[in-house]
Amino acid sequence: MVGQLFLKRWFHKWFGVLGLVLTLLCRLSMGDAGPSGARDENPITVLRKMGERLAGLNAFSFTARIEIAHVRPGGDVRDSAVCRIIFWRPDRLFLRYEVPGEALTLVLNGSRGIMALDSARTYRRITGGNRPEDFAGWLTQQPAIRRVLSPDPFAGWIDHVRQASRAVEQLPVGATVRFDLRFDRTDVSLWIGEGSGLPVQLVADLSRGAGKPPGTETVSIIWTDWDTAPAVGENVFNPEPPEGYQETRIFAMQENTGSAEPVGMEMPPVKLDLCTGGSIDFGACRGEQILVLDFWATWCRPCRYAVEQVQRLAGQFKDTGAVSFITVNLMETPEVIRPWKQNQKLNLPVALDRDGQLAERLRIEALPTTVVVGKDGIIRYMKTGFSRGAEQELKTIIADLVAGKDPDTPKRSASPAELLRWRMDLDRDAYCSVFVRY
Repeated sequence: MVGQLFLKRWFHKWFGVLGLVLTLLCRLSMGDAGPSGARDENPITVLRKMGERLAGLNAFSFTARIEIAHVRPGGDVRDSAVCRIIFWRPDRLFLRYEVPGEALTLVLNGSRGIMALDSARTYRRITGGNRPEDFAGWLTQQPAIRRVLSPDPFAGWIDHVRQASRAVEQLPVGATVRFDLRFDRTDVSLWIGEGSGLPVQLVADLSRGAGKPPGTETVSIIWTDWDTAPAVGENVFNPEPPEGYQETRIFAMQENTGSAEPVGMEMPPVKLDLCTGGSIDFGACRGEQILVLDFWATWCRPCRYAVEQVQRLAGQFKDTGAVSFITVNLMETPEVIRPWKQNQKLNLPVALDRDGQLAERLRIEALPTTVVVGKDGIIRYMKTGFSRGAEQELKTIIADLVAGKDPDTPKRSASPAELLRWRMDLDRDAYCSVFVRY
């Protein structure tokens, strides 16, 4: 009897231990699933699933508060903006974007649209209002805003991430999943609601791409007021001008056009390979020659006209021996470049900005972009987009530098309001794309 009792107790004890071990093994193999996916699931897999939730919404609205910080020796500079969006998939968009001193309204209905500017009470009509995510990214200059509206919201991050981790983090709005994503030139932290799958907050550190210490160039976005069933009528997407507004083709004042923040800073000492072999060291060019750089890509239609313009100017200044004209291809291979180069009869050197490092450090956000650097290594002129009247302007700038005179170029950075008006004047097709900074 005593032996049977002993065996019975021994059996129950070890059977319980065995059951616990099997349970743990099962959890390790299958994962402890929750709203954000299995605990041991790959962060990218979880991010993709959350993107699928967002992509599955037929309509939504939100407010995004954006802050851009630049830490500088002379004092920090902070720019802020507020973006309100109502979106019906696939192509109906209402966007209200406000910066200090200016605001715009964008309305798209899939086939046409309108942009209206508050300060001047003017508007411009848009034909072909498809791909609303491109318009949102173009006007806000925030790839995260563009991605939220895209059919595959987080694809841009998923395709280019080098390192990723995730953790559940409690914020005042509730439980979130924090994704820390490391790219070639930037670091991004993204918080997404654990239950909702909606973006809550983003912090992007752009400093590494600009060759600066961490934390000196940052962007933060906070999303609020999410509504996944916005009660709005079709009239919200009616692209008719507000009462009392006048149609215009030009939003920016003449004295504000062409201003750009990199003007006045030193040319980054970057070394790039040349398409035909060899390399060019822009740091070694200081004190030697004036540099004219034309940034382009084969997929950019206006770039072909900008390249032709620069090539004509190169012929006009050839005999001076004081100017070096270099075209800079953005992130394409020599195999892609050579046929285009031959078709365009391009005989200027082509430098290869393979990973976009130079464009990033010059804060180039669209193509084509032309940059002029003085013999002192200081950027004297920068212009984005192509216009036929710009050739004479560029020629005057170069001629002044050859003659040893300071060109008549902006001596300050443009304000957020001026930059917004400037972007509105650029046709989306001519602008080509928002340069993906993070």
